[in-house]
Amino acid sequence: MILPFSEHVYKLCLDYRLYTAAIKLQSDLGLGKAYAGMLPYVEGLYSMGYLDKETYELYRNKYSVTLEDEHNNKNKSPVQIMTEQTRAAECKAQNKYFGEALRQWSTMKPSSKQYYLKKATEEDNRKLKNARLLLELGAQESERSSLEG
Repeated sequence: MILPFSEHVYKLCLDYRLYTAAIKLQSDLGLGKAYAGMLPYVEGLYSMGYLDKETYELYRNKYSVTLEDEHNNKNKSPVQIMTEQTRAAECKAQNKYFGEALRQWSTMKPSSKQYYLKKATEEDNRKLKNARLLLELGAQESERSSLEG
C-alpha cells in the first residue's frame, strides 16, 4: 500500500506565549484555527525574503478570510471567490498607481498629466479614490489656467 505524501504537513508545538498570541490573532481577526496559524507563517516568510510579493499577496489574501466571510461565501464557487479577490487586488494596485501619479503631479509634463487624466476617466478607474482625486486636481488646474488665460 502506498501512503500519501505528507511531508508538507508541519505539526508545531507552541509554548504558552506563542499559543496565546496565536489565539489572540485568531480572535482579533476572526480567523479559523488553521488560517490563524498560516497567516503569520506567510507574513514571516515574506518579511524574511523567502516569498516574492505576488506569492505573498496571494496567500495573505487567502489566509485573511474571516470565518464570517467564509460563511457568506459558502454558496460561491472557488473560482468566483478567487476572481473577487483578484479583482480587489487589482483595484488596490491601480489605486496605488494613481497615488504615485498624485505625488508626482507638480513635476509632471502636461502630456503625462493628460495621460493619467485619460486613464482616470476609464470606467473601472472612476471608482478608485486616487483616480477621483487626480480628476479633481486636473479640473482645478484646468480651471486655474482658464482664469489666468
